[in-house]
Amino acid sequence: MPDWKIHLIFGCLFAVFWFNIFYFDKFLTDPLKPLTLLLLSLFTSVFPDVDLKRSKSRNFLSIILAFFISAIYLFFFIETWFYVPFYFVILYFIFRYIPTKHRGFVHSFKCSILLSFILTLIFYMFLTLTQAEAVFWFIIIFLSYSIHLILDRI
Repeated sequence: MPDWKIHLIFGCLFAVFWFNIFYFDKFLTDPLKPLTLLLLSLFTSVFPDVDLKRSKSRNFLSIILAFFISAIYLFFFIETWFYVPFYFVILYFIFRYIPTKHRGFVHSFKCSILLSFILTLIFYMFLTLTQAEAVFWFIIIFLSYSIHLILDRI
């Protein structure tokens, strides 16, 4: 089983290859969308290992989820702002140490399709992607996720 560095290298090579062919002209005019897609591609190339207890992607995702849930709490309950650090720490440890089975649902093509669709939909709305861009984003995210699954089977 390759470690996260190998997955990241293959994800980076994949992203650079497809960006040079299809997205290089957009990078020069509007770098926000291509950089966002590049980061998503790199993230999804290491994401399936989120079910490992010592995974770097699990640690990163735990911090991000705890931050966003704490921010949502803060938005709705501003008068009790002083609870937010406590909630952040509790949420971080819950997400970080929740028991998961390695090579479970996260290591399936069903999850790859589902996560690719959800991420594409989110960025379709926030970055106002065209339909052609959304299809391209879905394909890139799906393939970078799938590269991880293929590498794990080798």
